[in-house]
Amino acid sequence: MAIDTDRVQKLFDSLEAQKTILSTCTQLYKTLSNHFSSLQHSLSQKSSSLDSKFQALESDSKKTLESLDQRENSIPERESSAAARIEEQREAALSEFEKAVPENAELSECLKSYCRKMDSSGLLRFMVSKRKESMSLRSEIVSAMEESVDSARLVLDAVEEFVSQKSGKVGIPDKRWACGMLMQALFPAAELGGKTVPKPAFARSVVERAARVAELWKGKMGDGGEGSMIGPTEAAMFMQMVAGFGLKPKFDEEFLRKQVLEFASRRDMPKLAIALGFGEKMGGLLLTC
Repeated sequence: MAIDTDRVQKLFDSLEAQKTILSTCTQLYKTLSNHFSSLQHSLSQKSSSLDSKFQALESDSKKTLESLDQRENSIPERESSAAARIEEQREAALSEFEKAVPENAELSECLKSYCRKMDSSGLLRFMVSKRKESMSLRSEIVSAMEESVDSARLVLDAVEEFVSQKSGKVGIPDKRWACGMLMQALFPAAELGGKTVPKPAFARSVVERAARVAELWKGKMGDGGEGSMIGPTEAAMFMQMVAGFGLKPKFDEEFLRKQVLEFASRRDMPKLAIALGFGEKMGGLLLTC
């Protein structure tokens, strides 16, 4: 019996083709199965991650709402405390006007008396008269200013008096020294230069007045650099005022930079430069001075 080899070969070729197709389909099935398994695993992980984030968000929201509730509930108490403090300061100020400070009163009591009265002129005169006791003044002035109804206004009154009298020559260095001590008490350079220490908040009217005083002051300073008509102490005072009251946007940045560079050798100027946002840009120059 003769065998048709062509037909047999075709049969084997057909079987081989079907085997190849079957193998391809099997491989494709495995690939798709692995792909969908991977997708399912990825979706499961993302779902778990979203669940965790939702839980964390819910927890944070709950804590925030609880914090807001606590703050809201504490408002009446804080208002009462603030009102009591204001009334206490008002009564203290009124009583100070009614009584005279004894001549033999202690330094701290005299300082507190002037601060309670918000008598900036008297405070400047007293500080100048006690300049030889500068160490004691420096240690007492901060606590004394806390007795004032508005320490920022007290300092602004003193600085405005100093600036308005700058054209004269008598007593200006002493007043500059006294104003510098008041400015340092209100805005310690170490705190202004710190990134974690919050700056005190002031009412808009106080900031606007500070801007007017600073602008008047700037008009008597020259353009900075070689044309500056002030010394390092006064420059530091001005920069403390700009940094403390947040007045940087109201002045030309180049003018402020000139002040920093001109008096960079002053000990507190690098901290003031940081407070004004010049630290990274001028760090190398400040370190070499």
